[in-house]
Amino acid sequence: DGRRVKKTVRLLIKTQELSWGSSPDEDWSNVQLNYKSYYDLPRDLKVSIRERILIFKDALPTDLMPSLYHVADAFVLPTHGEGWGLPLMEAMAAGLPTIATNWGGQTEFMNDKNAYVLGYEMVQTSQEGGHLWAEPNATELRQAMWDVVRQGSLARSRAERGCREVHTLFTPEATAHRAVGLIAQLHGNAASRK
Repeated sequence: DGRRVKKTVRLLIKTQELSWGSSPDEDWSNVQLNYKSYYDLPRDLKVSIRERILIFKDALPTDLMPSLYHVADAFVLPTHGEGWGLPLMEAMAAGLPTIATNWGGQTEFMNDKNAYVLGYEMVQTSQEGGHLWAEPNATELRQAMWDVVRQGSLARSRAERGCREVHTLFTPEATAHRAVGLIAQLHGNAASRK
């Protein structure tokens, strides 16, 4: 399934292992939604790390997502690419510090003032056809995760700004207003060409 591949679950898990390992002093867990199984996790992952990963093979019902956002400390999605990145927008709307690749649809609403955006390198996918996708920078991912944990006030400040911006700039009314403006602009451009 292409969706699972583009989410870079392995990168996230390996980064968590490098960052926190199995230290009993660090309280963390990783929730994976709509993921195949524990057997898909990196084979060299320590048992103590595997025990901190909760996998839901099926998608979580939409009405339960707000509960998940409410109990989470952050939302991390080092993706290869998103059409829009709705889960990222939902997490920001819920007030979570959000970490994601700085490429794809989410760049319409995410920036380094309201979220943690990761650098990337465009690389060829494993699929035929010469397609490219963003390979998130693992070092920046690790640093962003540490920043959220260790710089709580900055993380909260960014999350609050992201929440405000999503609730202000992406309401149905605000989106409709922008659409009307774009249509008027297109109409004006077409009229000037006649």
